[in-house]
Amino acid sequence: MKYFLYTFAFFCQSISVFAKDAPVKLAWFRSNECLRLEIQREKTGTKHPTHQLEIKDAEVIKRMMSRISEINPNGDMMKSMLIDETITLKFECKKEKSVIEIYDGRIKTRSTGFNSAQKDRDNEKIIYQDINSVLFPVFAEEVLKIKDLTLDFGEFKITFNGVENFDHAPVTVSGQEELFTVVAKDGTKQKLTVSSGQLPPQPLNFKVGQQIYTLNTFQTKSKKNIHPFYFQILK
Repeated sequence: MKYFLYTFAFFCQSISVFAKDAPVKLAWFRSNECLRLEIQREKTGTKHPTHQLEIKDAEVIKRMMSRISEINPNGDMMKSMLIDETITLKFECKKEKSVIEIYDGRIKTRSTGFNSAQKDRDNEKIIYQDINSVLFPVFAEEVLKIKDLTLDFGEFKITFNGVENFDHAPVTVSGQEELFTVVAKDGTKQKLTVSSGQLPPQPLNFKVGQQIYTLNTFQTKSKKNIHPFYFQILK
């Protein structure tokens, strides 16, 4: 079993990372050019990772890096905790690799501590939820939209294939199409296209076997707006 033992305490003023006269500059990333992200999840007591996936969607990686960069890398708190789950984020960047560890939803900072500020904890929560949405995609929950990443909903698999813009000349109608591929358990494939332009994207029904599902990219069934970075599937 993996034990990570820390003691709750605020660092005293004499420690260099907090000393006003000798601050240590820490950063999450030394390069902004990261084109690959590997996510690995482990559970205490298991010999192998329970989940492992690769992300090459540069925009998603950039957004995740931006969210992480908003968190204070100089954690002000150390704490005692028995870890049940460890998620490791491995960013492959132009100049170097950057590894970030998440223990039971809390991000370990560059100073090997944790953050107590609510703003930092709120950002940690969003990052953790985004990761879980693709590790454990669930019906009726909002799922992070990542190009070319295949997600397994159990009853079928779905892949977001990206966005294509259109302009139907000579009629001045322009917009975009979000493309998805659904693969049933028997291997049957179908292409889904969600269009938007003069009107926002509408719910799209599709059928797998005898079951009808709904793909939402604009609003949930209860009319709650869905951020463009996410989608939802209902059954």
